[in-house]
Amino acid sequence: MGNPKDAAENRKKPRGKPFPPGNCANPGGRPKLPDDVRHVRELARKYTESAVETLADVMATGSPNARVSAANALIDRGWGKAEQPITGADGNAVRFEVVGLSWLQPVIQQRNS
Repeated sequence: MGNPKDAAENRKKPRGKPFPPGNCANPGGRPKLPDDVRHVRELARKYTESAVETLADVMATGSPNARVSAANALIDRGWGKAEQPITGADGNAVRFEVVGLSWLQPVIQQRNS
């Protein structure tokens, strides 16, 4: 059983696809970056190969701290950052308890079972 206040709010907010076909909330699309930002990115990207070679050189010959940093940078750029799953001490998913919303607890418990 839901809260009557929430039921009234749900009637006000369209659910699903609130826009008719062919229309959207952002018809102009994502705003373009300013010219100076695009220019700096283009300049920086020209040094990508050299930067990777420098990181590889530091990884091979630098101080221990620099070697670790360079190795992490290369792996992150080549493979993406590792996922960081949120688990409890037992390795299972973390469960949250909602406090103060007694009308919502049975709904959450039903979904979790």
